[in-house]
Amino acid sequence: MARLGAALGVSRGGGHRDGTGDEALFNSPTALLVDPSGLVYVADTGNHCIRALHPPLDDGPGARFGHGSSDEAARWQVTTVAGTPRRPGDADGRVEEASLSFPLALAASPDGALVVADAGNASVRCLLPLPAEAAAGAEVVSPFAELVTVAGGTRVGPDGLGGRGYLDGPTSKSQFRRPTGLCMLPGTGGCIAVCDETNSLIRILLQHRTLAHSPPGL
Repeated sequence: MARLGAALGVSRGGGHRDGTGDEALFNSPTALLVDPSGLVYVADTGNHCIRALHPPLDDGPGARFGHGSSDEAARWQVTTVAGTPRRPGDADGRVEEASLSFPLALAASPDGALVVADAGNASVRCLLPLPAEAAAGAEVVSPFAELVTVAGGTRVGPDGLGGRGYLDGPTSKSQFRRPTGLCMLPGTGGCIAVCDETNSLIRILLQHRTLAHSPPGL
């Protein structure tokens, strides 16, 4: 019979705190993604952050996660890798300074980036990985270097384009209303399907993040 294992986070109405799995706080987490190394990324929607769950080292029999004890949860570590806790925003830049607004979905890009459906900003964002030599440093807190907006956004440019809505075309001018889901499309070299909930559409980011498109009938 299947059974529920140890829980990560403290159930007390939500909050933000990094640390061991038995003491960390989340606020309405909505999506998970596991990378090839076993690191688990979390869209911590209510905190406007992306968090990471660092699994315990396998140090012998009985060390596996899933036996349901609080000791197991304590062996995981929770960190914040992007976003400013409890402070929504749309700033691009270094992950220490960039901001998100109600991130709802995650996808892994073939080039190592983490793609984020940033619903509050009506945009698709990318967390770009650190160079390999930098990621190997002992003091690295986040495996990502910077956060960039690749499509959509709520800001209207000097040309009057941009903002929440519906518009296909180059990603610098494309519009979403509320992206809520992401999926990397196999065999496409990195094209991404986006659930644009409020527009009732599935949109496609084509040509390595340069073109937003709504296929006929979707």
